[in-house]
This record gives sequence, C-alpha cells and structure tokens, in this order.
Amino acid sequence: MNHTMPNLNQLVNILSQNLTMNHGSLAAANRGVAEYELSE
Repeated sequence: MNHTMPNLNQLVNILSQNLTMNHGSLAAANRGVAEYELSE
C-alpha cells in the first residue's frame, strides 16, 4: 500500500483546499480518504 501514499497526500491536499470553506471539512476529508482507501 506504500505506493499509494503520494496519491493519498495529493488527495488530502485537494480535499483540504476544496473543503476549507465547509465547517465539516475535517469529517468530510476523513470520509473521502476512507472511501478512497476502500476503493483501492
């Protein structure tokens, strides 16, 4: 799974940028990462 780490970091960065305006950004980002990991 280590080869996915750069992609996860990019995903988290993108999610953080897109969700900064949302009050639930941390929860949404965590959910997005969890869904991304499940899809691998």
